[in-house]
Amino acid sequence: MMRERGIRFDGRPATVKHHSARGRVIRNAGNFTRGSQLLTHEVLMTWQGVKLPVVIGFFVFVILTSLILAFRMEDHEIQLVLMKFYALAWDMVDFDPHHVINLTLPTDRVIRVPMGAVPYNSAVRIAWSKAMHCALAAAIGAVFLTVPLSVWFVDVSRRRGIEILKERHERGAMLVERAVLLREIAAHNHAELAREITRIDPGLDPARVAATSPARRLIGDEAREIGEVRESLHDVLLLMDVFRHRLDDAHHPASRAKASQGR
Repeated sequence: MMRERGIRFDGRPATVKHHSARGRVIRNAGNFTRGSQLLTHEVLMTWQGVKLPVVIGFFVFVILTSLILAFRMEDHEIQLVLMKFYALAWDMVDFDPHHVINLTLPTDRVIRVPMGAVPYNSAVRIAWSKAMHCALAAAIGAVFLTVPLSVWFVDVSRRRGIEILKERHERGAMLVERAVLLREIAAHNHAELAREITRIDPGLDPARVAATSPARRLIGDEAREIGEVRESLHDVLLLMDVFRHRLDDAHHPASRAKASQGR
């Protein structure tokens, strides 16, 4: 089934406005209920939009940190950093800080230190400082990579928000600018007029018929002197300047009178 032509269905952009004639609507929800739900909805929608750049930035930071640590730090330095994390977790759950463990130094010498003293060991502090410098470099790199992407994402999102208002939505009455409406009605009616004139009398020129005043019963020298043809073309011309062609025939006095005579 072919898609119907016209501004309502062909997908061209046009700003759409909708009017409600329901008047004053009484609801059970109070101002607080309605406002709190709207506020929560707006916050959630904003977070859904902000979430993508944040998630991308986080993953970029993790990848850069892993790469920098892999190239800049030795295995024993990474082990010392992990031992500090282990000691911090040990202290967080309030285990015995005097518990003695084996700590391997960069010289491969093993020393026994209490768990509470691991973060203060000189070798651990040097490895931790180096790891923090690597993390800072990864964060700066993530910012430089993510900010342009975020700017592009915001620009695309804003343009998409504008374009969505111009898409076609079939929700009853559709209002567009008057100039757009008149242009679309004129184009549609001229096409339908040419088709109907061809059906009634192929010898007539649709352009000359359209240029003729609707008040004239006879359509130039090319019109046949037949009452049915003149009446049909007259009705077509009257409708062409007022309604979308044959869409509102029943509202036209001539059409209603003709329908009454038919009964």
